[in-house]
Amino acid sequence: MQAPTATAVLSYLPEQLQRVVADAIMSAHPERATDIFYEDSSNVFVMRQGQQYQLRPPESYIWLELGTGTTSEIIDRVAARMNTERSPALENIVLTFLMSGEQSGLLNLFPGERTQRRSSATPTGQERKG
Repeated sequence: MQAPTATAVLSYLPEQLQRVVADAIMSAHPERATDIFYEDSSNVFVMRQGQQYQLRPPESYIWLELGTGTTSEIIDRVAARMNTERSPALENIVLTFLMSGEQSGLLNLFPGERTQRRSSATPTGQERKG
């Protein structure tokens, strides 16, 4: 079974909301949730929560760019690495990878918000250890 594309996922939302979500993701600064990975040729192998993921181009190129800028900037660099133009198809690949990577815990699409959510989950009056 193949994961739904970002376009398919967003298509369930009203058009105006689709644009808001896409714009938010394009301006996000996604980061890896783990630094346990290695490269072999153009593939990247990632270890996360006891599972190994194999990423092939273009997903491996996206992975290597995480933490280096906005999603929009990452798309531009991936397009350059693939010797192609930025296109809606490539944008869809990147958005799909980021959304599924966030869902599976491979990456943090909005890293600052994740930290804030964890902080706000700490009961009042208790010191957070960290």
